[in-house]
Amino acid sequence: MENLGVSKSAVKKIFNIVIETLQNICLHGEKDNNGYQMTYFIIGKKENEFTIYSGNIVTGLVAEKLNLRLNAVKSLSDTDLKKQYMDVLSNGELSAKGGAGLGFLTIALKSGNNMDCEFQGLNKEYSLFSLQSKVQG
Repeated sequence: MENLGVSKSAVKKIFNIVIETLQNICLHGEKDNNGYQMTYFIIGKKENEFTIYSGNIVTGLVAEKLNLRLNAVKSLSDTDLKKQYMDVLSNGELSAKGGAGLGFLTIALKSGNNMDCEFQGLNKEYSLFSLQSKVQG
């Protein structure tokens, strides 16, 4: 990214989004009977914009929760987003899977709330969860 002339602030934002995205995949992605996860992770650049694409398999119940959570985060103003981030950070509670609920908040903050998601049903039990976030470089 340095060779492309990307600013240090943009690199930091992209790096933070990459870390949060990979942590979300590792913590919340479903594993098959052999313990493997079916995922993808791509970083693309078009003109002065970087896009981080990711996807993993989730259960239908998790897909519903993710959709609600992402829509709630996307509906927040910048001020409310920062406030909720600080509230969750100071709360200190961890979920059963070890997450504190900061992932999507961090991605929203670093991307300027420029993220989209899609759920594609694979069968009755599983869906492909795809997340896309963008950062100006």
